[in-house]
Amino acid sequence: YVKGMLKRNGNVINGHTDKETVDIVGRYKITIDDKIYDTVCVMDIQCFMPSSESIRKSVKHVYIPASVETTSLYAFKDCVALETVSIENGCKLTSVGYEAFAGCSSLLSIELENCIALTEIGARAFEDCSSLKEITLPSTVTTVEERAFSGCSSLESVRFESEYVGLGVGIFIDCTSLSNVNFLNKVETIPGSAFAGCTGLERIRIPDNVKIIEDYAFEDCGLIEVALSHSLTSLGNMAFFNCKSLRRIEIYDGIKKISTSTFSGCKALCEVILPSTLEEIAPSAFASCESLEKIVIPASVKSLAANAFSLDNALTEVIFERTEGWVKGNEPIDAQTLADTELAAKLLREGVTSEFFLIP
Repeated sequence: YVKGMLKRNGNVINGHTDKETVDIVGRYKITIDDKIYDTVCVMDIQCFMPSSESIRKSVKHVYIPASVETTSLYAFKDCVALETVSIENGCKLTSVGYEAFAGCSSLLSIELENCIALTEIGARAFEDCSSLKEITLPSTVTTVEERAFSGCSSLESVRFESEYVGLGVGIFIDCTSLSNVNFLNKVETIPGSAFAGCTGLERIRIPDNVKIIEDYAFEDCGLIEVALSHSLTSLGNMAFFNCKSLRRIEIYDGIKKISTSTFSGCKALCEVILPSTLEEIAPSAFASCESLEKIVIPASVKSLAANAFSLDNALTEVIFERTEGWVKGNEPIDAQTLADTELAAKLLREGVTSEFFLIP
């Protein structure tokens, strides 16, 4: 709130364009960290819209009283000087709107845990809040929509107090400092690109309730260790693509397919344990895993893309638990070739993209 930039008429404030208004509870002097601020308390915020450029560059602190129930779309978008959002205990805020705080690059903290009725974090609500370091979502939150925290490059810790929250695509994409995620016990799906580009995320345990990891979920992460769920039934395309530090992966029974490029580019990957339920290994599934020396192909596998392990230059030992009955196109593959672990490794290292090894 900049003195002289807004005009108040009763309980309505007019922006300097006289086209933007905000309903308010009142104007109060607020103390934050022993500093006193002249602050506007808002009910439904629309005044800090992109056209109010001078306001967006000046407002530093916002206080939201208990009576507030919602923030409108773009409420504080691109308020680049905004540092703190204080929320009164018992606040009735139910949702944070689309892009409500997007682009608030100086935002250090927001007290969402004081909201007793908050159920929804809207899409891109905190996108590119590049100074925000931690966030706690109260137990009432049931939905966090797509890219809600994407680009929060200083975000280190996320705590979910609820057992279940529906998560949107790309919620933490490019949160490069994220290192600690207190995951939800009852989540069944990790959405696409959820943690893509989280280069600071080195370890994560996937809760046992998780059945699906969608496409690109952990693409370009800094993961060294991953503990997968025992309930997992689906691994998406490129789910762990280019996780260059990932060293070991154990996939449990229940998975039938390793999808296209799921672990491609995992250059440090040196140990892979495949499940006895696996039936298909798709193209480039483990391509360019430069440290992988050995792999066991379970007897359950019936379809293996010829390039699934292409450019795995260290791969010297491939053990086919089943060597009989394989064909490439219409041509049978000599069982003795597959029984020779070195020849089998050479066959997979030099695989051609368009070919498949099959058991009819």
